[in-house]
Amino acid sequence: MSGDVAELWSRCLRAAGVTRAFRAPGHALPAPAGVAVVDVPSAALAALLADADGRLAGAPSPRPGVALLDGRRVRLSSQPGDEVLAHPVGSADQLPGAVAGWTVGRVHAALELDLDLDLTAPCPPGVEPLTFEVADQRLVTLSPSLASMEIVLLVGAGVVRDGQVPGVADAARLTGARVVATPAALGVLPLDHPAWSGVVGLQAADAALSGLAAAELLVVAGLDDAEAADLLPDAAQVLEVEPWHLGLMALHWPEAASPAAGEGDAAAGATLVGRLAELAGAHRGAEQVPLHPVRAVADLASVLDPEELVLADPGPAGLWLQRGVVARPAGSVVVPALPVHGFAAAGALVAGLDGRPAVAVVTAPTDPATDAVLDLAAALGATVVCEVWGEEADWDAPSEHRSRLVGARHEGGVQRLPVPVDLAATRELVDLAGPVTAWSGGGPEPTSSFG
Repeated sequence: MSGDVAELWSRCLRAAGVTRAFRAPGHALPAPAGVAVVDVPSAALAALLADADGRLAGAPSPRPGVALLDGRRVRLSSQPGDEVLAHPVGSADQLPGAVAGWTVGRVHAALELDLDLDLTAPCPPGVEPLTFEVADQRLVTLSPSLASMEIVLLVGAGVVRDGQVPGVADAARLTGARVVATPAALGVLPLDHPAWSGVVGLQAADAALSGLAAAELLVVAGLDDAEAADLLPDAAQVLEVEPWHLGLMALHWPEAASPAAGEGDAAAGATLVGRLAELAGAHRGAEQVPLHPVRAVADLASVLDPEELVLADPGPAGLWLQRGVVARPAGSVVVPALPVHGFAAAGALVAGLDGRPAVAVVTAPTDPATDAVLDLAAALGATVVCEVWGEEADWDAPSEHRSRLVGARHEGGVQRLPVPVDLAATRELVDLAGPVTAWSGGGPEPTSSFG
C-alpha cells in the first residue's frame, strides 16, 4: 500500500488495536490518523493514563495504551509504573516490528520509542504493519503418569487478559489440582470452590498457607513477570502452558482424579482460604464507624454490578481488595503490580471515557498524581467516582457507605467520596499471612503504611 511514513505509523498503531492516545505538551509529531487524541497537561500524566488504558484492555481485544510524549517519544504500555528507556527507530522499515513487538512474550509490558523519522517521506515499498502470533501453537498435554503427584495450578493476569478463565475450572476438575492465583487473577474460581487455595504474591506466608510451597508439579499459565517474582518453589517441577491450554491439557487424565484441595481437609481453618474466610465472617457485617476494611470491600461488592470495575492503588486498599475476603468476578478488581501513584483515578478516568462504570479506591491523604487526574477528569467532563478510604467523614452508621456510593454513581461528574475506614486493621492481615511483599519493584512506595 502506498502513502507516506505518517500513514504507515498510523496504520501500525491501529493494527496493534490502538484507539486512543494521550498527548503531552511538546509532542512534535502529528496526531496519528484514526486514533482519538486526548490532550493532557504533562508527560507524567499522559504516561499514567496510557498505562491505565492498556492495563484495562483485555479480551477479546487486548491492546496497548499510548502516550505521545515530549519530542518524538511515544509510549506503548499496559504495565503501570514500568520505567523503560526509549528505543530509537531510525528507518521506516523498523517501525512495524517495533510497534507490533511491544509485548511479545510478556503479559503486560511497556515500550517507549523515539521516532527519528521523516513522516512526510514516501513509505518504502512492501513495508506494512505487522501482527505477531505465538510461534508454537502446539497443545501441551499432561501425561497420565503425573496423576500421583501433588499438583498446583498457578494462574496469572494473562489468563484473564486472554479470556481463558473458564479453562481454570476445567483444569481443576480434570486433574484435582489445587488452584492458586496471582493478585491480577483473583476471581478465576469462586472463593468457595473446593480447588481454590487463594491469592499468592501479596504476603510472605502466602506460598506456605496456600499449599504452593508443597507442590510437586507446578503448572503455570499467564504469569506477569512483575507479579510472579520469587513465587516458584525451588523443589517443584514447573511446567508452563499457554492460557488456552488449560481446558484441554488433561483430556487423557485418569477418570479417578485425586480430590480437589479442600475436600475433607480437617485443617481447613489453617489454610490461607480458611483463615481469610474466618476474618471475613467476623467483620463483613461489622457495625462500627470507621468501617472495618472487610465491611468496606463487602459494601462495594453489594452495590456494584459484576462487570463494574474496582480500581485501587498499591497500599492497604489494594491489599484488602485483592486478598480475597469478598468474591468478585475475575478482572473486575485491578491493582497495578508495580508501585505507582494515581493509577486508580487514571483507570477510572479511562474507563469513564469508554462509558464503562468504575470506582477508584485510594487512601487518605491523596497524592498529587491522583489529584491531577481528578482535575483533568473535571476539565474533560468525565464521570469518575473516587472513594478515599481513611478520610474523616461525619457518618452516623456504616450503612451510609452503600447509600452514598449509590448516590455518587448516579450523580455524574467527578465524585470524591470520603469513606471512614480503619486502615489500622490491616495489621490483621499481617498477623494472618506475614509482611506484605507485593509492589516491591522500583518506584514510589505505597502511600500508606500496612500497619
